[in-house]
This record gives sequence, structure tokens and C-alpha cells, in this order.
Amino acid sequence: MAFVLLFFGVGALLLAGLTLFISISIPLQILLFIVGSIVTLLGLRRYLIHYVPNKLDDMSYKGEEACVVSAIIEGPLGHPAYYEGYVEFHGTSWRARSEQKIAKAQWVRIKDRRDLLLYVEALDMDQKSPEASRPQSSRLESTNQE
Repeated sequence: MAFVLLFFGVGALLLAGLTLFISISIPLQILLFIVGSIVTLLGLRRYLIHYVPNKLDDMSYKGEEACVVSAIIEGPLGHPAYYEGYVEFHGTSWRARSEQKIAKAQWVRIKDRRDLLLYVEALDMDQKSPEASRPQSSRLESTNQE
């Protein structure tokens, strides 16, 4: 979000520089601000994105445990090769994909993450770490009551 705001700042500075030399009406200033911001966003983003660290890429989720909040069952359009559902991980609901069906409220281990999709595998009760036995979140409890 802050990266996008940078381009609004550049658009504002361009407009401020222009209004130092030319008298421009307020509606035209607003239009030039919007156009300048969008042009700088589209024109410079691909060059500057390489200099901004991506926090998601720095996080390693492999081996972490999560709880299934929506059963991992058939994939999109009944795709037979994998199953999809949702897990709760660090207080957030993530879309999850597995090679097997996994019931709601079961614990899983994260094998990989690609963008906003977690690849998971079911944990057996004897594999579950002591930390994983912590109380389930309120969202999971509210979905169990339905």
C-alpha cells in the first residue's frame, strides 16, 4: 500500500511544480493529479518494484501447523488431482490445497506456499506438536456451532 502511495506523492509533486509556473483551475488540477499519479504508477512501478522488499517472500511457512476451518474436499470443478478448503494460520483464513481430503477442525502441516495458497498435508494425532493443542480460535468455534 505504501508503495502505491509513493506514486500519488510523485503526482502531487509534479502538479505542484506545474502550478508554480502556470495558473490552473481546481478541477483541472484534480484531473492532472489523477492522470499524473496513474501515469507514474504505470510507468515506473515495474522498474521500482525490484527495490522494495516483499515481506511475504521472506516468511517461511514450511513445517508450520494450521487448523482446517472449512473441510478440504473437492477442488474447483471437482478436480480429481487435489482438494481445496480453508485453514486458519496465524489468525488468518488461508485457501489450502491438499492431495487428500481433510476434515474440518483437523490439524495440518504446511508443505509450501505459493502466493496466497497454502499446500498442506494432514497431521496424525501422534505427529501433532504440543503447541498445536492450544485452544482453537473463536472463528473456528463459531463455525462449529453452525
